[in-house]
Amino acid sequence: MSSEYSMGVGVGMAVAVIAVAIWKLTVKARGGAVKAEYDERQELARGKAYRNGFYALIGCNGVIALLELFGCSPFTPFTGLMTGVLVSLMFFAVTAIRHDAYLSMTTNARSWLAWGWVIVVLNLVGGGTSCFEEGFLVEGKLNESTVSLMLGISWLVILIVFYAQRRSEEAEEP
Repeated sequence: MSSEYSMGVGVGMAVAVIAVAIWKLTVKARGGAVKAEYDERQELARGKAYRNGFYALIGCNGVIALLELFGCSPFTPFTGLMTGVLVSLMFFAVTAIRHDAYLSMTTNARSWLAWGWVIVVLNLVGGGTSCFEEGFLVEGKLNESTVSLMLGISWLVILIVFYAQRRSEEAEEP
């Protein structure tokens, strides 16, 4: 990993921490954030979603570790771990969405969808640009520049599942 890349990651993380701190101070000044509230059915479904995400994390990282052990892993170590985290995220989100437990009863769905699309676009554009500039592979393995691209694809899958679930719920209503 180049020093410029490491510096960019560090600056990006610092900007994110500062942005979250400013946002928290702004929300606190306005009287506090609305607490997420889930009904009992949603809490049970979220428990199942967390379980599925956890098992996906263990399974995916276990497979990647075995591939690394046998010398045929398609990932660099960081990319392999992040792949497990992203697969876990998708398993959790898809399970929760399918059981109408992803968004709380107080969450503004339009705002959440708008931020989701921002995440998708920024990660696909940034990740795609990084991959084409630096390349996808280092010594025959997917490198760190693909993580942002994978995050964008993960969120795109989550948004597609969310929209599909909404469509099926609208079709079921009389």
